[in-house]
Amino acid sequence: MRLTYILDDAGDPIPCDDILTWGQWMQTHPKHIGDTWVDDVRISTIFTGVDTGFHLPMLFETMLFLHEKPVDGRRYSTREEALAGHSRFVSAVEAEYQRAQSLTAESLGRIIAQARTPVTPQPKIYTTPRLPGPAAARRRRRRLNHARYVRMENQQ
Repeated sequence: MRLTYILDDAGDPIPCDDILTWGQWMQTHPKHIGDTWVDDVRISTIFTGVDTGFHLPMLFETMLFLHEKPVDGRRYSTREEALAGHSRFVSAVEAEYQRAQSLTAESLGRIIAQARTPVTPQPKIYTTPRLPGPAAARRRRRRLNHARYVRMENQQ
């Protein structure tokens, strides 16, 4: 069972039994096969060089980072699958950004429409402050009764 791989000139993985050769190749060759930024989201696809699969060698990995923190990822056994997976991630993120922007524009339109509607003035409601104790309750009742009496006088 082979665990380490390197890429040939065509970009296809070939097994590498010598760990020193593998390590030297990994240090000197580029491992990114796809790297895309969509606003603060980074979609990165790399050749890992290490088999992490059980039946098929999983040698490529696509990771989605949000603010430099990993959010989601997938592993693939071939370069073509990895590139297709990379494009699916990019398309999904771009579609989500488009949806978010349209929702933002729609919400902004509602806010502007609400701001343009005239505001009907609400009648002022006068309340008396609540004072503690029985004497305060008597004063409050007297004030309320007086206010009712004045209102009745004004209505007649």
